[in-house]
Formats: sequence, structure tokens, C-alpha cells
Amino acid sequence: MPRETIGPEDYELLSNIVIPTFGGECAYCGAFPAVYLSDRRGKLMDNHLTLDHIVPLSAGGVWEDWNLAPACKRCNNSKGSLHLFEWWRRQSYWAPWLEARFRVRYRIALIAMGENSRKVSDAIAS
Repeated sequence: MPRETIGPEDYELLSNIVIPTFGGECAYCGAFPAVYLSDRRGKLMDNHLTLDHIVPLSAGGVWEDWNLAPACKRCNNSKGSLHLFEWWRRQSYWAPWLEARFRVRYRIALIAMGENSRKVSDAIAS
């Protein structure tokens, strides 16, 4: 049965696996954790990286390294439980080259992770 939550130790362990795969930046908008972004009201907000479920938990996704991508809080909160590309392609910062870079990095990560890669590879196929 998939875990709906994980403890801080597991979260840190997964972060140490997933975040370096994407060069320490948000997989979707390219923001780095030290960068501060403005919200809609112009207020600066902390933009540290979180772990986003490529296949959302609500759609059967799981807390496994092969289903996670680093996302800044803005992207993660905005995406919510939407399918990755359904959400991402609507964003003002989406660009074909960003999506292509994501797909390459993600495929490299899947190869490195081995057999679990088949479980979510269809989520990024187009």
C-alpha cells in the first residue's frame, strides 16, 4: 500500500537523491533554492525546493524517488494534484526547451534507479 506521508528522515533522504538529479534547481521553472520570488502581491517569499509528485498521490502516485522531482514552493503549490504536463504547459515560463531538459534529466534518473523506472515512465511520455 502506498504511503500517503513520510517522516522527516525519509524526506531528507529522498531530497538528497532527487534534488541533485536536477542540478539543485526547480525541475519546472529553473529557480534555485536561494532565489526569492515575489508572489502576486509583490511580497517576497521563500522559495526553497520541495519534492513534487510527478504522478500526484491523488492519482495513485507514491513516495518513491522515481516519482519525485524537485519543485520550488510556487510551482508545487500551483501544480497541486494536476497531471504534470496539463499544469506545466499552461505556465508563463514553460518552454519546449525546459520540457525537453526535464525529460532528459528524468530519463537519466530513471535509468539510474533501475526497475522502478517502468512504473512512472509513461507519465512523461508524449
